[in-house]
Amino acid sequence: MKFDDYTSEPIPIDNSVGQGDLISLPLFNYYNADLLELSETLQALGYIDNIMIMAVGKDFEETTQAICEQMEGENGGFKWSTDHNSKFKISKLAVMHLGSKTSKTQTGNTHPMHKPKLLLQGKEVNAVDSYKYLGIVIDDKLSWRKHKERAIANATKWVMQCRRLAKTDTGPSPKLM
Repeated sequence: MKFDDYTSEPIPIDNSVGQGDLISLPLFNYYNADLLELSETLQALGYIDNIMIMAVGKDFEETTQAICEQMEGENGGFKWSTDHNSKFKISKLAVMHLGSKTSKTQTGNTHPMHKPKLLLQGKEVNAVDSYKYLGIVIDDKLSWRKHKERAIANATKWVMQCRRLAKTDTGPSPKLM
């Protein structure tokens, strides 16, 4: 540690970087670069231990297959996780098929496109209609309705907490609130 005119003796760190260390985010990006730089058809976002992989294609079968190949391929996500001693827990993974695409039947009726199951290492990944990633709730239609509902519920909770505190007979004055 170093501040002002003081420098401490070196502090050994046995495993990883100290929590809150300023260098942890650049080190994370360097450490996980191979996982985040996937291919031309896939994109990935990552922050600390939260990774999101996105595939774009003409239908959900194509995108599901692309993610499966990326994760299980020769130099894919599971190989990376083994090499970096950072195991993926399939029970914690989720897949969400984004879009409101429908397909037409021979009679001209429309119905939602088939959403295939994503199987990784022989286990089914949980399919969801919405997912919270870094505090943002994303839904499969990209309508942001669920995120808005969550924000309103959270704001209502805090307004009610302030209201309870500001009771005229027992709480602080409205000026302090």
